[in-house]
Amino acid sequence: MKKLLCCLLILSLTALCVGCKKKDPALEQVKAAGSLTVAVRVDSVMCTLDAAGNPDGFDAELAKAVGKQMGVEVRFQRTTLEEGVALLQNGQADCLWGGITAEEASAGELAASSPYLMRQQCLVTMADKAKSYNNLEEFAAMRLAVISGEAGEQLALEKLPEAQRILVTSGEEALSAVAEGKADAAILDLSFAGMQTGEGGAYSQLGVCDNVQLPKAAYVVCVSPDGGLLSGINDALAKLEADGTIAALADKYHLTGALIAG
Repeated sequence: MKKLLCCLLILSLTALCVGCKKKDPALEQVKAAGSLTVAVRVDSVMCTLDAAGNPDGFDAELAKAVGKQMGVEVRFQRTTLEEGVALLQNGQADCLWGGITAEEASAGELAASSPYLMRQQCLVTMADKAKSYNNLEEFAAMRLAVISGEAGEQLALEKLPEAQRILVTSGEEALSAVAEGKADAAILDLSFAGMQTGEGGAYSQLGVCDNVQLPKAAYVVCVSPDGGLLSGINDALAKLEADGTIAALADKYHLTGALIAG
């Protein structure tokens, strides 16, 4: 009789656990520590610095929202793409943020979250010439300003290997190079370029080459493949999408057109 009762008890406990959600050890560790260390790229057009030198912009605000959703404080650690990969591999950061594409995550052998924005690259040149270009090959022998380590540099390497690449550290520096005649064109994020060029922009003398279509890439959050934190970040992003937080941030930073529907 005791054996029967024991078996029934085990079966009952097993049945109760069937529908239980398996805990993410890494997420539980982050919650226990009360903080999420985010290595953030401030050399990306998606993340800038405020007057006090703290990370700001769309990705910085989204990282804070994800931390709040997890119930932890976000601690930023300023970095570059290369340094950020090393920080994750060494366990000195929980995730890497700031204009990271799925392709860049794969190249760094990192695990990538669900995408939250679709990145569209574009070419920028003097406004009076922008509409005259119709294909990428026309830029093959030009001087191109590209942000070091970003998708624009990779695109130039792959599609325009004969072009002279002028490496810069920010979108503003790339636009300045074109405006000052140090570069013939720049490869930048379309949302950023659209805000900065043309009528009303800080660089009104520059324009986007609308007739030249460049590839798209998806923005993601990166974690170490051994870290196990991915499910927690994906859950938080899904909730922030459902409650309209991501859409509100996109509207604030003029990125609504880059949102990934659904």
